[in-house]
Amino acid sequence: MKKVLTIAGSDCSGGAGIQADLKTISSHGMYGMSVITALTAQNTQGVTHIQNVDVEMVKAQIDAIFTDIEPDSIKIGMVSNTDIILAICERLAFYKCQSIVYDPVMVSTSGSKLLEEDTIDVIIKNLLPLATVITPNIYEAEVLAKMKINTDEDMACAIERIKTFYDGSILIKGGHAKTHCNDYLYTNHQINTIQGHRIDNKNTHGTGCTLSSAIACNLADGQTVYNSVVNGKSFITKAIDKMLNLGKGRGPLNHFVPVTGGSLYRSLVQDNRLAWEAYVNHEIKDGLIYETIDMDKFKAYIKQDYAYITCYKKYITMLFKETGEPLFEDMANSCDEEHLLHKQYVDDVENVVISKETQDYIDYFDHIFHVGSLEEKIVALAPCFIGYAEFGRSICQHPISKDNKFALWIEAYNSEAYVDKTQAYIRRMDQFGVCENFEALSRIFKKVIHLEIAFFRQML
Repeated sequence: MKKVLTIAGSDCSGGAGIQADLKTISSHGMYGMSVITALTAQNTQGVTHIQNVDVEMVKAQIDAIFTDIEPDSIKIGMVSNTDIILAICERLAFYKCQSIVYDPVMVSTSGSKLLEEDTIDVIIKNLLPLATVITPNIYEAEVLAKMKINTDEDMACAIERIKTFYDGSILIKGGHAKTHCNDYLYTNHQINTIQGHRIDNKNTHGTGCTLSSAIACNLADGQTVYNSVVNGKSFITKAIDKMLNLGKGRGPLNHFVPVTGGSLYRSLVQDNRLAWEAYVNHEIKDGLIYETIDMDKFKAYIKQDYAYITCYKKYITMLFKETGEPLFEDMANSCDEEHLLHKQYVDDVENVVISKETQDYIDYFDHIFHVGSLEEKIVALAPCFIGYAEFGRSICQHPISKDNKFALWIEAYNSEAYVDKTQAYIRRMDQFGVCENFEALSRIFKKVIHLEIAFFRQML
């Protein structure tokens, strides 16, 4: 199970802050943890009292988490005290944290500045450099960019200004825009417009907290920043559209909405969450990281993998012949690259006695490609292809020594080229949508996951 940490203030009414974050994380099927930076007395009508948590207590909470359950991503929200900000920065740097989403809570919904200038300077100098992506609303972007934002051109200009002192991805949220509610995302050296539509619902308390937490969940799931933002925006749009109506003022969202967004891939993973987690976090992971896997067992596994990939290439080539789609031709060619990787570990990969686990796997593919539909064939090949990228990403979150005898194999499945191909494959799967035969596809997906788990077990 993916683990997501939120570092933020507590909202006793449950609509924002830590409470909204934990609901969002749970809705994404992930394990939520929290570091509370402040206690607030608030409800749908406003905030009446704030009490910052002692800085040593903030540090102690962070240490308690990282010395026991390491998060896959982190969301940072309300941090209004300079000492607390510096303490958070020091501890996160100490633990070499990655995949951090920072929601810079600097300005109220009415446009009133919540932080002093010296606190903002500390945030810019110390906290922003740690963040993978920041999610300011228009008012907060104005503070960071030191300019007024009235037009789309102003939003682009603000991004350019923020880029001069911040190297990560920038999401300027358009909820307070006058003519639309599109968001502007700068990532991978380009500005993307994330389209939105305004919903006639005054109950939007906690949207910023919810969006940043949803983005953190998607990052934990291995999504790109772009996909994380798109999925996160889809989630809060649905949460607002549910028209939950609680309290006498500006009420909260409904955080308990489906998170798959019509994605077949995400729906299949969600439907088989326990099996998927057992696969991509298989016990061989620690063996590879700490080099406790027996090399003879690993080489025997590599021989089986060589034979398996030979068959896998055959099935991918069949998909290319059936559809003419370049993606499948590219995947078939990449199988040759995997064979070169195998040969770096084993001299003789041709004369392999096929194991029962490998034969069971091949036989199942033979069955699917003999009787299955196009959707069933593409779904059957997905767990191996996408799962190895997820497995590689999971391992590479840990420092891997260049001297690690398994390093070449591990890093091959975390390479940018491999991950890009898997993302393209997910997009191809998602073209089918969550269709009427979803249950049949889910059974195939689960069957192949268990075949993969058995295949991995050969390494032990």
